[in-house]
Amino acid sequence: MEAEQLLYAVGLRRGIGNRKLATHGTPAAYLRHLRHNDPPCEACKAANAEDKRTKKQTSKPMPSRRTEIPHGTLAGYRRHLYRKETACEACRAASADAQRARAKNRTAWTCPCGQLNVSARADCSSCGSPR
Repeated sequence: MEAEQLLYAVGLRRGIGNRKLATHGTPAAYLRHLRHNDPPCEACKAANAEDKRTKKQTSKPMPSRRTEIPHGTLAGYRRHLYRKETACEACRAASADAQRARAKNRTAWTCPCGQLNVSARADCSSCGSPR
């Protein structure tokens, strides 16, 4: 400790103003060792390990951000996939219904009058009858 203060006094190391150096055997002294690329002494290592251990014991665990799965919906099916779980029956059925609805919207339809209509039309372009 005295040698370190002497180095500061002589000017071989940058000064820290009027602040006192943390004594060895404290987490602050351990960090000072690391800042100056000095190997930490055993007392500082022990103090740092004890500080980490107490912080780990007193810290609160992070709350879970997982939300409940809305079963029986397409969003529920996708949430099962995101969590790498096997989807439940209700969610699989909702996914199949959504796929069928998308496929139905992509296909053209034929009116009883024989007119072929694009999928976006709700009425026949020839006779005007509903889909």
